[in-house]
Amino acid sequence: MKSPIVNITMKRMRFLTITTLCTLLISLLFSNVSNAILASDQLEVGAGSKVEGKLLIETAVAGDELVAYVTIHVVKIYTPADIPDRIILIEVVMQPQVDYGFGFINAPTDLRLVFLIFYDNRTTIMLAELYSANSTDSIEMSVLDQSKYADLTNPDNRKITFGNGTTALAGSLEHADPKYLLLEDFSSVSDHYLFWNKYTLFAISPTAVIGDDISYDPNLGLVVGTPAVTTSNGDSYDAICVEYYDTVLFNDWGTAYEINVCYEAATGFILQVYEYLDQGTWKFIPGTVDVVRSPFSTTAIILGIAAIGLIVYLYRKKK
Repeated sequence: MKSPIVNITMKRMRFLTITTLCTLLISLLFSNVSNAILASDQLEVGAGSKVEGKLLIETAVAGDELVAYVTIHVVKIYTPADIPDRIILIEVVMQPQVDYGFGFINAPTDLRLVFLIFYDNRTTIMLAELYSANSTDSIEMSVLDQSKYADLTNPDNRKITFGNGTTALAGSLEHADPKYLLLEDFSSVSDHYLFWNKYTLFAISPTAVIGDDISYDPNLGLVVGTPAVTTSNGDSYDAICVEYYDTVLFNDWGTAYEINVCYEAATGFILQVYEYLDQGTWKFIPGTVDVVRSPFSTTAIILGIAAIGLIVYLYRKKK
């Protein structure tokens, strides 16, 4: 007959063993470690995250010139009806203070771009909306239905809306129609972003550490530091900074030979951008920052609970 002390010790050992196994299993389930997905490509930023700031140009002959006021906003994260993959919708709103835009409207005072990105691997699906307006006119080009992936990728579902209320769908237009040609230009702008930002520069995983490679085309980025970033309002945020090469984000001069992007450390959401070109440096400087971290997915939580239940069941069965 075993002594009470031995029984208590064995029970404690079983308890510690189960606790350790559960902790390890849940950690694996909730971690970003995967053979298929780089840790730096699994996003964690939550819906509602927003950064407001200024886009500036610095040249050798002038100090910082204000180009535009910019707001970058995670509007929502959702799953289309016909695929299991989550999509993050990021809206970029700009109020140019100089001549800046895409040529659809002269001297635009308001621009809006909506990007759709796969949440689990950072790949940009498309530019889903482009809105441009000045004091007298506006034009909006968008994907009509974003609830299904099949509709997102259907070129006939592109819609154009003019300031006077006139609308048209690509599928209802002749290819020689000026409206259709405008929609083709919209697709060209989308393709431009897809080429340079196949992997979005707007967010990375907060698990990235110094020395990690960050996916983007045409090359890889490199995590180079974890400094604090101070906003124009005087607030300080811990950050993860990445160097990218031969790409473009905000500037309309051409390909930057180097872009430094700093991301908020807890969420991986974009904070600050420096684009270096021979003519000068384009800077996005944050002002007001409001970030939200995405909660664990329902799938991960269910798997975690199931794992705990399985271990407890096996323990009781052996007991």
